[in-house]
Amino acid sequence: MDLEVVREQWEMQGAVPTGYATALAEVRRAVALVAAASKALLGEAGASLDWLADARAFATPVVAGKSGFRLALAPAQLLLQVTDADGKPQHHLALAGQSPADAWRWLGEQSAALGKPLAGSPASGAAFAFGPEAAFEDIARSYGNAARALLCVRALAKTDEAVRVAPDALHVVCGVAFGGGQSVGLGYAPGDAECDEPYFYAKPCPLPAYDADALGELEGGGEWKTDGSWFGCLLRRPDWVWYDAEQLQAGAAVSFLDSCIDATRALVEK
Repeated sequence: MDLEVVREQWEMQGAVPTGYATALAEVRRAVALVAAASKALLGEAGASLDWLADARAFATPVVAGKSGFRLALAPAQLLLQVTDADGKPQHHLALAGQSPADAWRWLGEQSAALGKPLAGSPASGAAFAFGPEAAFEDIARSYGNAARALLCVRALAKTDEAVRVAPDALHVVCGVAFGGGQSVGLGYAPGDAECDEPYFYAKPCPLPAYDADALGELEGGGEWKTDGSWFGCLLRRPDWVWYDAEQLQAGAAVSFLDSCIDATRALVEK
C-alpha cells in the first residue's frame, strides 16, 4: 500500500469522542472472545489477529474447515461475524444484550457448522452494552487508519513482517529488523496508563544507549518518549487530528512512522 492509497482511504478523525473509554472496554472484551477462539482453533498460529479493511473488523487468521473461514469482531456495530477466507461477512451476531457465554456459544455453533468444533467455554461476565454509537465508530475508524499507515510504512521499509493485531494490548504492530539482533517495533495503541489518548509509536529493541539531548528529529509532529516504562518515539492523537484534511492526517502518521525507522536505526548502529 503506497502513501497515495493511504491518503485516498484515510477516514477523517477528530477529538476522542464522548464515551470512548467505555466503548473501548466493550470492544476489548469482545476481541478477547475472538482471540480465545483463534487460539482454540489454530493454536499458536492464532495468537495474533488481522485487521480486515473491507469488513472493518478484527479477525482470526483463516481457519481451514469445510471451507476457509474467519471469526471476526466489527467494532463499529459491536458485531461478531463469520467471514469467508477473503474476509467477506457471511453471518453475524449483534453483541448488545448478549452475555459473553451467549457469544461463545454462537461462535461454537458457527465454527462447528463449518467443520471446526470450538471446545471449552472461557467466557463469563456481564452482558455487552453498545453506545454511544460515535465512540464505537471512532474505534473502527482509528484501527482502519492505523492498519493503512503501518501497511504503507511496511512497504517503504521493504520488510516481510506482517501487520498484525496483538489482542491482549489491542495494538496494531509491525516490526522492522536492522540486523545484528536489532529492530524497531512500530505500532498503534488505543491509549493506556502512560498515555490516555490513542497514539502511534516506535520502540527500538533492545534498548539502545542514547543522549536525550541529541536525539534525531521526527516527522509529523512526533516526539521522543524518554520517561516512564518505555523509550521510543510517540505521536499523540491531537498531533495528527490537528490537520483538517484526510490527506494531511494520513501524511502525518506515515511520515512519523517512516522517520522513526531512520531515527532508531541511527541509535542502534552507533
